[in-house]
Amino acid sequence: MAAILAFIPGLFIAPILGILGFGAAGPVARGWAAWFQGAYGVPWLFRLLQGAAMGGAGAAMLDGLFWAGAGLGWGGTGCGYRWSTWLVHVK
Repeated sequence: MAAILAFIPGLFIAPILGILGFGAAGPVARGWAAWFQGAYGVPWLFRLLQGAAMGGAGAAMLDGLFWAGAGLGWGGTGCGYRWSTWLVHVK
């Protein structure tokens, strides 16, 4: 099952967006997304998540972030150390 989710991020991302209240036609009434929109407006992250739920460019961006996270988790065990070392030297 984990391998399927890793290769098809939409199977993982879409249900989570639905649980949060992001629907294909907009925020679901009385959901978390509708509450957040009423309280805080529509900041960039809200627009990205709603766009992903509607199948727009946000979906491709979330897929890319999912793949980047999977790559760091699978093959990047030493990347965190190298990255933090690089940051220390840049300062």
